[in-house]
Amino acid sequence: MTEEFLQYIWKHALLDRSRLFTSDGKPVEIISAGQHNHDSGPDFFNARLRIGNTLWAGNVEVHTRSSAWGQHKHQYDEAYKNVILHVVWEDDEPVLRADKTPIPAIELKQIVPAGVYNKYAALRFSSKNIPCEKEISRVNTLALHSWLDRLLAERLERKTDYINAKLNKSINDWEETFYQVLARNLGNPVNAEPFERLAAALPYKIIAKHRPQPLQAEALLFGQAGLLEDTFKDEYPRKLFKEYTYLKHKLGLSPISKSLLSWRPSLLSMSAYSEPL
Repeated sequence: MTEEFLQYIWKHALLDRSRLFTSDGKPVEIISAGQHNHDSGPDFFNARLRIGNTLWAGNVEVHTRSSAWGQHKHQYDEAYKNVILHVVWEDDEPVLRADKTPIPAIELKQIVPAGVYNKYAALRFSSKNIPCEKEISRVNTLALHSWLDRLLAERLERKTDYINAKLNKSINDWEETFYQVLARNLGNPVNAEPFERLAAALPYKIIAKHRPQPLQAEALLFGQAGLLEDTFKDEYPRKLFKEYTYLKHKLGLSPISKSLLSWRPSLLSMSAYSEPL
């Protein structure tokens, strides 16, 4: 049994809610399980629970045994003073806050459905690339097709929302929007964000204006990508650097950091070309 599993159970409410009672017999209603915290402090923030006749708002801490509270000295930590519920696999001792008030506990070992942990462990620790690959055959065909249709619709919605946001930001400039979206896709999968930043740092109107002069166009692209900041010995990258220095000053451009790029072509190889591509 692991705390990670218990957090998973609490987060997704994989338990029999009709049997939710504190160790002292008060019924518990989960209004909101809270926000899962992956950093230090309580495991779930801003939970909302009804314990007995009282509505509580605060944090939830999860342990395999309630005695871990004292072992971790949470009673002396200010970050845990707003814990309203202790969710444990086994409630082996009462838990008190720093002011000596008791913290209600729910013991999960009697209310988690049989087999849930085994299924969780099989998926969590599977060596397969897709842990649930054997489970899909058990899914009803109609449900599976409906789910796939919904995934497709959600993907199209995400892409549409992204393009609409770009279009609004460019004040309905379709050419600029297409240019930035195209740049992002050219950078996929690892350089999507840097390529998008490059396109934003070098607007379409500028690159289109200098398109008839390939040397200028390449100088702008390489320069705005931060790839002309080194000292070059070969003639062609030195030409690019000179051209970019002039255009950068003329157009008031600011390059992105070349460190953003996960892969950077060597400009030293450009000496093989006598003319711009």
